[in-house]
Order: sequence, then C-alpha cells, then structure tokens
Amino acid sequence: MRPNRSPEESTEGDARRTERKPMAKDAFKDISIYFSKEEWDEMGEWEKIRYRNVKRNYEALIAIGFRATRPDFMHPRRQVIKPQVDDTEDSDEEWTPRQQGERPGGCGGVFLKPAWA
Repeated sequence: MRPNRSPEESTEGDARRTERKPMAKDAFKDISIYFSKEEWDEMGEWEKIRYRNVKRNYEALIAIGFRATRPDFMHPRRQVIKPQVDDTEDSDEEWTPRQQGERPGGCGGVFLKPAWA
C-alpha cells in the first residue's frame, strides 16, 4: 500500500482485484465446452487447471502473432457414426458362405495380371 493513498483508494484497488477473480463455477467455463459432461465430472481439479492454462498459452501465442497449432482438446469433436446393424430377417437375398480359397474382391482364386505390368 502506498503511503499517499487514501483508505478509499486502497479498498477500491482490492475490489478491482476480486472482481477479476472468476467464481469457482465459472472459472473453467471456457474450457468445459471442449469436454463431455462425463469427462468433465471425472476430471480432477489439477487437470482442469492444466487445460485452462494450455488454452491461455495458446491464445497468448496467437495474440502476439505466432502461428501455433491448436491443442488437441480444442479441436471440434466429430460425431461417432454408429455402424448400421444388418437385419438379416428383412433381407430378400440369401446368404451364402464364401468358398474356401476365394479371396476378397470376388476373383474366386483367379489372379489377373494388371494391364500396366
């Protein structure tokens, strides 16, 4: 505290410092969007702090003009495509097992020489 400051000024400075402090719930709001609810619940506080710091460092590098690669956790997640389950009961085609020795590709064991060879 500077000696030439009045008591009002010193409390205003303290109030400004506490205003900048994020609330516990909002402290990680900026990084929680990158994780599912389950991942977020399982994550420890130290991991949340680490991811927050990684994001801050990345944003600082970008702000000063460096070309940095985006951290993996900040990449948009792709939707997992569920494979379609074949319902054989509805199929009109009859299933036949593959012949022994037949290779995938339907050549039936006959190997053709490519035109370029």
